[in-house]
Amino acid sequence: MSGLHQSVARDPERTPRYVGLGTEIGLRIQAKASGSRAVPLGAPLCCGPTRPWHCWTDSLGDPVHLPCEVPVVVALGYRRLMPLSSSRPAGAPQVLPYLYYPDAARALAFLVDAFGFTELEALRDDEGRVWSTQVSTGDGVVLIGPEMTEFGTRSVTDSAWATSRTFVYVHDLDVHYEHARASGATIITGPADHGPNRIYIAGDCGGQQWIFASPLS
Repeated sequence: MSGLHQSVARDPERTPRYVGLGTEIGLRIQAKASGSRAVPLGAPLCCGPTRPWHCWTDSLGDPVHLPCEVPVVVALGYRRLMPLSSSRPAGAPQVLPYLYYPDAARALAFLVDAFGFTELEALRDDEGRVWSTQVSTGDGVVLIGPEMTEFGTRSVTDSAWATSRTFVYVHDLDVHYEHARASGATIITGPADHGPNRIYIAGDCGGQQWIFASPLS
């Protein structure tokens, strides 16, 4: 076995996930033999030379084991502390990034034309200025709006640097890339295989940066 590629099916309140990404990203656990004992959340050890296992405790304190010969990258799920929102609009995700632009109407047109987003709704004034809008692809939704001093929001001031990037899965990465490039997107890195995905990174007309990806398998 070269690694694990699936989530471990357990109670959702106590779900550690083991993702086999080798050493490319994340932490490769180096197994070491020691006595069998409980360990803090996320801390690996082996339970002894006669029981060669990686051993973790999950978020509720139960032990979790994997064979030591399996190199793994560990991404641990945590006990849910924030309750699900039952009052959000039907179909809306619970977490939505909100991006700010000098001109939200221009940004909306660019995201639709260059990246293929769908406009869900927009709040416009009588002069056509966009004050808030939602765009979507698949089950993902992004909010965009104008920078407004009175609300303490500002658009990107230096597009050469990113403090965040929005990650979006697309159907055919290379086709998406060619369309975005032809539509005026700023290509930061071209298509390349990266871990489990093929990705490229692009900047939009307002300097916001996007990672587009398609799984390799």
